[in-house]
Amino acid sequence: MKIKISVFILCLLFVISFAGNDAKAAQLQNNQFHSYLLKGIDKAFNLEKAEADEYLKKAVELEPENPMGYAYLAMLNLSFYEISLEQKDRDTNQEALLHYAKEAVVRGEKMIKNNPNDSQAYFAMALAKIAKIQWAIHQKRYFIIAQETSNIWDYLEKAKGGNSQNYDACFLMGILHYHIHNLPGFIRFLSSTFIVAGSHKKGLQELELAAQKGDLLKELAQA
Repeated sequence: MKIKISVFILCLLFVISFAGNDAKAAQLQNNQFHSYLLKGIDKAFNLEKAEADEYLKKAVELEPENPMGYAYLAMLNLSFYEISLEQKDRDTNQEALLHYAKEAVVRGEKMIKNNPNDSQAYFAMALAKIAKIQWAIHQKRYFIIAQETSNIWDYLEKAKGGNSQNYDACFLMGILHYHIHNLPGFIRFLSSTFIVAGSHKKGLQELELAAQKGDLLKELAQA
């Protein structure tokens, strides 16, 4: 009997050990993923596209089903699409941004099917859609603007509601409130109808909150 109990205890300790190791491995992977995103955003902020692209792609390689890496790659390529002077570079960045925006939404929707309250999935989809909307504004693709904005505010509210500490969501909310308020006539009307009414005051308040308490987008909010 004592031998059986000893064997049982050893087996239990073995299982607990493996479970602990799995949890530690998952935490390490999550920390590494976050680190890659943070480094990629930092490089993008300093206009170092190649380095930013490398770090964000490392994040995608580490967690290929996580929509966050794809969403930030979409935003990276949007940024360089907007500042590129050569048409060839603009075309390359445009193709990449549309591809990564699509991948982010596809993976975000998969995550939400498994967990309808996944705040990070909603946040990633909102980020990807904002990238595509901004591109559509440059292109004056009004149908795409209307199509992509139909549920973006709902995504952001769910991202914030699912995690009250997600102050990066405040950054996106602030950007939308602030910039919609300052858009030209027809686009402002369209954006206010399908997303949310613009507000200079609300936008600045949300940006200030993100600048104080944000995570990946804290420095961008401060800027």
